[in-house]
Amino acid sequence: MNIAHVLYRREGPSAVSTLNRPEAKNAFSPEMIGLWQDCIKNAKADDRVRVIVLTGQGDTFCSGGDIRDMAEGKLRSWDHDLSGKRSTLPRSRTRCDSMPGSG
Repeated sequence: MNIAHVLYRREGPSAVSTLNRPEAKNAFSPEMIGLWQDCIKNAKADDRVRVIVLTGQGDTFCSGGDIRDMAEGKLRSWDHDLSGKRSTLPRSRTRCDSMPGSG
């Protein structure tokens, strides 16, 4: 059985991305990083989404990178994708009080 390591759903104006490897304390694997990038791209392309909520399945949000993948050289850096190029993940530094509807 192949279960997605990152789940994605939209609830009203919220996109909810759930890390789904509870057996590994939701440690990031190369597959998870790619799936998470896809979730962010989907949310960014959806004009209805105003916020992205990131959560973890089970009793741990996220334990970081998967040490087994690091030891095997599959996971190198949060700032680089698997090809060694700089990551294209968007970086948000917007203050909450400057968001529309924040009062």
